Amino acid sequence: MKKMLVVILALFFILGGSIAKNAIKLQETSNPTVQFYSGWNLIPGQLDSTNSCEPTNMSAMFIYLPIEKKYIGGRVVNGQLESSVYENMPNYQSYFDTHLVPGYYGTSVWAYYKEPCSATMKTEKYPSSIGKKIFEGWNFISVTGSMVGVKPNEFFSNCKIQKIYAWSPTDQKWQNLLAILDRPEGFSEGSIGQSFLVKVETECTLS
Repeated sequence: MKKMLVVILALFFILGGSIAKNAIKLQETSNPTVQFYSGWNLIPGQLDSTNSCEPTNMSAMFIYLPIEKKYIGGRVVNGQLESSVYENMPNYQSYFDTHLVPGYYGTSVWAYYKEPCSATMKTEKYPSSIGKKIFEGWNFISVTGSMVGVKPNEFFSNCKIQKIYAWSPTDQKWQNLLAILDRPEGFSEGSIGQSFLVKVETECTLS
């Protein structure tokens, strides 16, 4: 339980990254800077960054729970989540060593920002998403350092992909990202911090 509380509390203070304006185009920079926009953004869970966003700039946050297939979260007031998110999180305690756990490294969460701001992502290779499992159905994923150089189709080679979507915060609408599986190049350092949703037929292991 203590580990879970640390993870959730960290989300309020390590508010790193969002999807780039063009989710498919991968930037080529060693320390990518990603932009938060006014409105809804998908941001990485606990991905280290140096950012200009004050906690008070966030007005809402939601985490998707893939087992329960529902969201938890709510309004953020003065940098603190108004409602408790703890009641459902203990269900994931036993998954830490095997899965991408919602709100933790390698996943992403919804955040609503009042004003635009930016974050410079750190490019450390740890912790690794490779070798972790994702749950049946929808999974919120973010690009981490361990994925740099790995082709998307290789990363998901053990998974039966049904859908992939990215959220465009500039116009507040979805982008179909299924074509990313046909990309010949791997994830770049510039793509660290970008987030997307993947729907898989059954639980599978990232490779």
